[in-house]
Amino acid sequence: YRMDTIYEIVQCCGCHTVSFRKLILDYESAYPIDDNEWHVPKDISCFPSILKDHRELEDVWDLPDSVREIYIQSIQAIKDNSNILAGIGLRATIEAICNNRSITGKTLEKRIDALVKDGLISKKDTERLHAIRFLGNDAAHEIKRAETKNLLAALRIIEHLLVSIYILDGEADKRLDTIIRTFEQFITLLEKN
Repeated sequence: YRMDTIYEIVQCCGCHTVSFRKLILDYESAYPIDDNEWHVPKDISCFPSILKDHRELEDVWDLPDSVREIYIQSIQAIKDNSNILAGIGLRATIEAICNNRSITGKTLEKRIDALVKDGLISKKDTERLHAIRFLGNDAAHEIKRAETKNLLAALRIIEHLLVSIYILDGEADKRLDTIIRTFEQFITLLEKN
């Protein structure tokens, strides 16, 4: 049985991440695609796993610990093709955000709606978060495996939420003059100036 295994150490030209790549060429399963040309099936795996065309948040350390942990584990589940766990993880990320922001409600549905009432997200964002809730519910209760493309779309929505709630606020507070809403912010401004 003719099969070749090639091991490589590769580095991304963009982010410079170094990975171990394993390429398996199965010559016995090859089939002709032209007169003198054959297609040889390939199986490629990388360690650590990667998500093609995805860049993780650079400011991940600005996130609260509980939110950061579930976000990172959700990404790893997507990379490892653990799509059921990834769906549950993305839903749990929304729960972690609600817990961190002290958003109350008996169900996640009520808590997501409360995010809008508290002014943390827009009405359109609410619809997107409910879609992720449905995806997570299917994974948790129906043991339904989500498609990777759906998980990647949900991941982009979660990252948008994380950036708008945590990261942009920190950037604005550090670099821009913003509205003083609390007495503590007023005292901080007085001490700073």
